[in-house]
Amino acid sequence: MAVLAVVLGIGSLVVLAVIVGSLAGHQRAVRVLSARGTGAQLRRPAARTARFDPVAIAAGIGLMDAAATACQSVSYTGTQIVAWWGQDGSSTYLAQVWHRADEPEFTQGGSDAGPAPAASGDDGSAGTHATPGVLDVSARLVGLMRANYWIEYSGNGTASGRPARIVSIWRRDGTLAARYWLDRSSGLPLRRELFDRAGRLVNEGAYIDIRIGAVDGDGTLVPGAPAWGPVPQATTLAALRKRGWPLPPALAGDLALVTVTSTATRAGTVLDASYSDGLSVISVFVQRGELPQELPGWHRADVGGWAVYASGPGERSLTWSARGFVYTVIADAPQETVERAVDGLPHERGLGFWGRLTRGLRRIESWFNPFG
Repeated sequence: MAVLAVVLGIGSLVVLAVIVGSLAGHQRAVRVLSARGTGAQLRRPAARTARFDPVAIAAGIGLMDAAATACQSVSYTGTQIVAWWGQDGSSTYLAQVWHRADEPEFTQGGSDAGPAPAASGDDGSAGTHATPGVLDVSARLVGLMRANYWIEYSGNGTASGRPARIVSIWRRDGTLAARYWLDRSSGLPLRRELFDRAGRLVNEGAYIDIRIGAVDGDGTLVPGAPAWGPVPQATTLAALRKRGWPLPPALAGDLALVTVTSTATRAGTVLDASYSDGLSVISVFVQRGELPQELPGWHRADVGGWAVYASGPGERSLTWSARGFVYTVIADAPQETVERAVDGLPHERGLGFWGRLTRGLRRIESWFNPFG
């Protein structure tokens, strides 16, 4: 079955066409998640009123620290299913994940979330890059999580057919932000639920199969798939600003700049700046130029009062032009977080919708490759 991948995470975004083998069991899992309905129809946990137990807090922090260590030091491979729910629809995709101990995680997958921009190789085809999956956590993310949330061990359960410990992540206002199921044996995250401030379940990611141990292969992930592509080059905010790149050190909503990478394409340099509060991730892709006059597969939208192009249910993929740059936001975050992040990025003021989006009307050959 031919599928297209949209991968969100702290590394670069990857969009690629691959052939995935027999996925009958995986498709069944997709149907199960999709049948659950929209986030508005799902359970709404009540805001917490009782005080936190210091023992449970300490245990929760310890478990998340151990999960970050496991994500780096444990070899594993498996298939993740990721579902998003929003007021205007839902999306579900599968992602294949490979990780060798102390190396980057590699992800290939498929999405029905809608169009998204693509970073393509010199030959015009997208490659497979080192990109963490949605369940991957790092020591930096756990540190941000501790700064912005309460982390609490909340009991035992099962996920992916394996015994697990459950960690709940609470906002400072007492609302539930997320839940993680951590493998009892290895410490790896097996499942995550993400809630908005109204208590709606907006995202769920889980392994539908996982194998912990040695990862086979020599760099070719599945038959017929491209070899692993190069890891984008890390860079610094100070160096980029000196060269005129307008990247803020933080975005509203406690989103700190976590990493910045630079990828060379035929149309020029593309920056990937990842911002996170430890739980949500906003990837901001920046390239010099302006949007073309036509952008098939995208639709006009108003996000936080700004005119942008959007794609996919929940409008988690957004793009616009401003001051000689094209900005594309790919969000692994609730809508309220996305709106605050978009508001903190450059926009053209004093222009109408078409003035903002088609200023110059100059079509450029760029890394954008919207698909329907």
